[in-house]
Amino acid sequence: RGPLAAALLACCAVVPAECLVQRPRPPMVLLPGFGNNAADYIQGLPARRGQERPPSICENLAERGVNLAVLPVERTDWARGILGRVASGSFWAYEETPATLFGWYLQLVDEVVRAEVERTGERVVLVGHSAGGWLARAALADGTWMGEGTTRSRDLVAGLVTLGAPHFPPRPDTPLKDMTRGALSQVDSCYPGAFLKSEGISYVTVCGTGLSNPTGYEQVTGFRGGDGDGVVPLEAAHLEGALQLTLPGCFHSVTFPTSWYGSPQFLDVWLKEAVAPA
Repeated sequence: RGPLAAALLACCAVVPAECLVQRPRPPMVLLPGFGNNAADYIQGLPARRGQERPPSICENLAERGVNLAVLPVERTDWARGILGRVASGSFWAYEETPATLFGWYLQLVDEVVRAEVERTGERVVLVGHSAGGWLARAALADGTWMGEGTTRSRDLVAGLVTLGAPHFPPRPDTPLKDMTRGALSQVDSCYPGAFLKSEGISYVTVCGTGLSNPTGYEQVTGFRGGDGDGVVPLEAAHLEGALQLTLPGCFHSVTFPTSWYGSPQFLDVWLKEAVAPA
């Protein structure tokens, strides 16, 4: 994907040796959310006038000895992937799958995860922000990595942490349809809950309650009201069988650099659980 993508990927993979000695952590792969790019997590937002730039989630994790790789996603990839499917009948019939609509993303997940396992000699923990959370479940599939071939997901992945991930399509008793044109519905139907927990893969679902009762939650669940992180409500973010962490005051997006999932006060809560044995 070119030198820029390689640089972005490598940026978070280099951790000071003293950090790794003092606080050994399993390697992690961060899966960006819909519309985000790798730089949002590596560099964070630019500093506001007269203020210092808040550390990015990548920098905060590096300080804690985490060996992190960020999926080299570019913002335009999302639109290009969807536009490539608009002419298909399955797009309008809401019969898309993760492989058909987000195949480009899953290919990156496969490449980066395999590279990190080979480089470190350890299984990785997937950290999926927003849509990256349910797309990680698509990659884990039924226990066969990416749902094909002979590689078992448990041989590559030790655990999954989702940060404000919308794990469910709108309820069937509402007029709303799956905004992913069927891809999320398939994941929810085929791999419900902490689907591979019995195979030794840990699941941690994290959701903030930074904003109550916005009408925006209606687009996710089909109903107004409830607590959530400003984009995803609690009822859509937690999986049955997972360790469920609710973070009061935490917001969904990196646009709240001091009060989102990557901020130190919230990151420390889920990081402790993310590295615990399955």
